Amino acid sequence: MKRRSFLKAITVATTGTLLTTPRLSAQIQQPSSSLLTIMEPFDGAILHERHGNPVLGTSIDSSGRKGLRILVQGGIADSIDPGSSNILINGRSAILNGRQFQGEVFLLERENVINICLNSKGIKEEKKVRAIWHQTSHPRYRLQIDDNIFFLRDIHQKNYKSLFDCFYLSMYRDFHRKYGSKFTLNIFNSTPERDFILSDFPAKYKSEWEENADWLRLAFHAENEFPNRPYEDASPEKLARDFDLVASEIQRFAGKAYRQPGVIHWGTIKPEAYKTLYDRNVRVLSGYFVKSTENRWPVSFQLPDAPCEYLSNHDGWKDYNSGLIFSKVEFVVNSTPLDQILPKLEKAIGNPNTAEVIDLLTHEQYFWSFYKNYLPDHPQRMDRAFAFLNERGYKPVFLDDGFYGS
Repeated sequence: MKRRSFLKAITVATTGTLLTTPRLSAQIQQPSSSLLTIMEPFDGAILHERHGNPVLGTSIDSSGRKGLRILVQGGIADSIDPGSSNILINGRSAILNGRQFQGEVFLLERENVINICLNSKGIKEEKKVRAIWHQTSHPRYRLQIDDNIFFLRDIHQKNYKSLFDCFYLSMYRDFHRKYGSKFTLNIFNSTPERDFILSDFPAKYKSEWEENADWLRLAFHAENEFPNRPYEDASPEKLARDFDLVASEIQRFAGKAYRQPGVIHWGTIKPEAYKTLYDRNVRVLSGYFVKSTENRWPVSFQLPDAPCEYLSNHDGWKDYNSGLIFSKVEFVVNSTPLDQILPKLEKAIGNPNTAEVIDLLTHEQYFWSFYKNYLPDHPQRMDRAFAFLNERGYKPVFLDDGFYGS
């Protein structure tokens, strides 16, 4: 994904308002013809005890099991008479206030199905919503770097004794030693000029890659930086070919340092290609989920409006159709000035719906002095973010480890 001009074209999403009593909002999960509308939880919501609405907290049930208490909220259509209506949430009567209803549910499992049933003068409608209780969740962050290829060319051309003789990898090792940070480098197969391809890279560093694979990993990104949005209209077969090409080369020269990607170049693929990624063990995809001035959702993997709206103000969401988790990128480091790093992080951790997972992204080319948009303070921007998160107890993770990084 890139670039500075592109990022200027997208607007900042509006932060959602937390609900304390049920009211209708933009998070409509059913078509307008539905008699029963579920507002919270959003289908596929990933919840934890520090989450905002609809989470009420944790408690222990009569059998001694710990669970997550949430408030299910929704509304009924204008054609339904509230006075003669009964709503059951998992078999228990909900509180109906006008056309809005609410009821508490106790989540005991990671994956939970909530049944909401409407009965009004013989008219019946039933809805199901799925909610995930992420019991092992903890405050965490990850950084992945897109558009990588120049550092591999540099190592190949200079024939370094060690990978870390390259300033680029040495920088990441310094961050790891200082903060424990972990990095995924998303890789192209070839440079823009096509003067270097992955098959040129030697396997002699394989053991060194593997020795550092606990904090430094390589993943597929695209065949090349250009054309822009290479998979926006591409067939699943095209994505599969490029993915497998890059993955096989990484495995050849880096062994177990190979990892599944968290971003596909430009963050857009056809929904029918989700299975292509899932079949290759991709489980988490990160996108921007910020609505553009053209009322579109760029870098959002062509998801429908409703989940994009949800993700604009939440860390993550599980798409049950594909099995993928979509994660919101908090900001892109190379497009965020140094003096804006802390304000953006403070805003993120100030919202309980975005405070748990700080998903950061940047791009390789801005580290190189030959690049036209070179950023001399790029490392300082990263250091400022890592220091802030480290001081507040955030742990570095790979989001594809475990369930959503924990």
